[in-house]
Amino acid sequence: MRLDDSHASPAAACIFPYHAVLMFGYRLKINIAVHTALVLVVAMVLIGLVMLINLRNMLVHAEIVRGRLVAGMLQDYAELAGGGADYLFNRKFIESLHNVLRQGGYACALVLGPDGRRLSFGNRGCPGSAGAAAAVRRVMRSLKTTANLHGSTWGVVWKQPRELLIAAPFMHAGQVVGGIGFVRDLDGVYARIRKTHPRLAAYLLINTLFLTLFGVYKLSKLTVRPLQRIVQRAEAAGEVDDDMFFLPDSGSNEFTRLSQALNRMLQRIEQNRHKLRESVASLEKANADLRRMQREIVRAEKLAAAGRLSAGIAHEIGNPIGIAMGYLELLSQPELPDEERRACIEKAAGELARIDAIIRQLLDFSRPSGTVDAQEVSVHALIEELADIFRLQPLTADIELVLDLKADKDRVKADTGQLRQVFLNLMINAADAIHAAAGDDGRLSVASRLADERTDTGRRMIELRFCDNGSGISPEHIDNIFDPFFTTKAPGRGTGLGLSVSIMLIESMGGRIEVQSRLQEGTTLQVFLPLAQTGRKAQEGRYGAET
Repeated sequence: MRLDDSHASPAAACIFPYHAVLMFGYRLKINIAVHTALVLVVAMVLIGLVMLINLRNMLVHAEIVRGRLVAGMLQDYAELAGGGADYLFNRKFIESLHNVLRQGGYACALVLGPDGRRLSFGNRGCPGSAGAAAAVRRVMRSLKTTANLHGSTWGVVWKQPRELLIAAPFMHAGQVVGGIGFVRDLDGVYARIRKTHPRLAAYLLINTLFLTLFGVYKLSKLTVRPLQRIVQRAEAAGEVDDDMFFLPDSGSNEFTRLSQALNRMLQRIEQNRHKLRESVASLEKANADLRRMQREIVRAEKLAAAGRLSAGIAHEIGNPIGIAMGYLELLSQPELPDEERRACIEKAAGELARIDAIIRQLLDFSRPSGTVDAQEVSVHALIEELADIFRLQPLTADIELVLDLKADKDRVKADTGQLRQVFLNLMINAADAIHAAAGDDGRLSVASRLADERTDTGRRMIELRFCDNGSGISPEHIDNIFDPFFTTKAPGRGTGLGLSVSIMLIESMGGRIEVQSRLQEGTTLQVFLPLAQTGRKAQEGRYGAET
């Protein structure tokens, strides 16, 4: 069922655009908020990573500076003590060294003398003790304090160096009297950094939330609200009477220019809409006139054919009228026996019934049809009916009509009156062509068979062939025989509309007409019609009644 909304109330028409605009703005704000939050989260995570890495580098650098300061303090202490290599292994120096390193948080230390003596103390199995001796020997040769990172452990966000190794030489009187290496475990540094993670995450979350809300507010003010106004005016563009569909914002920006451009575009659309309505109304009137003229042409051709039939039928009914009048004269005789009187009455009634059947056939053909009544039609039954009319015509008295209806299925979906008109036009044209040939053995055959081809939808088709041995059609005229008002007959013998109307009606039924002709040999007209999609029982019997 189709609903007509042309009488909807203005309030109902305004409510829907208003809700549509609200939903548009709501969805747009959600999209802006989601994408802004995603961008800010990614940015904040990256900022947090950069901050943590910088913090880690700063703390490790601070440990390196502190280690160098401790190494410098130990060098100064040894220099001021005035001892040589033996002093490095003195109990008093070792106790002082142990206290300094323990207070500094260093895990272990190694002291080497120039003669190969060594002293190590601190945690047993210190991670950096394995490389400490080599590092101390290098600084004893280079005379420079070094700081190196070794090992691997879980740091801030990934694997980081585990310990810091500080190596420094001991000098006395310009000579190297030994060297020291001590290790700082960096797990404590990383642990302090990891303790800042919750506070940093909370800070980033608060920043993200605040910046998202602030960004949504500013973007909504800059984009969503102007777009909502544009959408609202666009939804109501067909309902407003003013010329400004989109009210531009104050100031000069992109949305103001967009509103102005949309106003100009919609004004042009409104102008074109009025022109289109006028064109559609004009086309509808022209189509109505064409359909009326088409019906008049079909009616005119039908009446022309009916006129030719009437001439033959008027001659044909003369004989039964004379016979009936003779029987009526016999009935007026009083001495006529009752048995003969009944026989005369029956014979007169039979002749009158014959006249009635002939007149009814003419009326069925010439009766106007206001609307097309497509129904299942038996093509064979219709052709046989027309053959009976055809044989009554003086025009066809010397023409042999042969029916060869062999199609297993013959029911098509069509208007019976239109199909009858097409077949009769083709048969009358064939009779005229046979008379034009002035031959003594005129012959018209009507044959049917199932066509090999199918329609675009896969339906079978029936092929009807109307073959005559008349004068034929010249090659220069073969392409024009279906044109309206084209005829090769003598003046007064035809209107030139028979084949034009026939092909128009056949094509409206989904079929087509093809022609083959040789001059002075005859013409064959092939009519292809799609079969009706009926049940199996409906196709049984060649001459089933129309439904």
